[in-house]
Amino acid sequence: MTLMVEFDRPLDVAQTIAPALFAVARADSTPLAVREAVPRRDFERRQEAARARADSARADTARVDTVRAARPRAARPELVRGPETARRPSRSPPVQQVVLRVAAPLVAGASYRVTASGVRNLLGRAGTSSRVVQVPRAAAPDTTG
Repeated sequence: MTLMVEFDRPLDVAQTIAPALFAVARADSTPLAVREAVPRRDFERRQEAARARADSARADTARVDTVRAARPRAARPELVRGPETARRPSRSPPVQQVVLRVAAPLVAGASYRVTASGVRNLLGRAGTSSRVVQVPRAAAPDTTG
């Protein structure tokens, strides 16, 4: 189960995002182990790569259409890229969103306290932030039709 934590200000680019910086507790203060903490963009990149691997594996196992396989493919036009499209920032932008993966499933309708301790802002000042989040209940099934 995952939680997405969003900070109102960017975090220090030199700080490594690690599970030790975060704590998740149930309403009765029972702690939940945080297995993983990663910047959101890294989490999404991994999810996208996993989907691409699954798609290519599915394509490899699909039956080949013999008519399409026999037909030669048309050559794709070559893309010409100018220097303005090749420019990219030398560093990633500062982290402002972190995805936490907890060891136990979150219960629908339950409240949890998420605490970030020792996270530094861009000026290097460390702080602690704590918020209570409520996991939404599952939507009732549509019976109208």
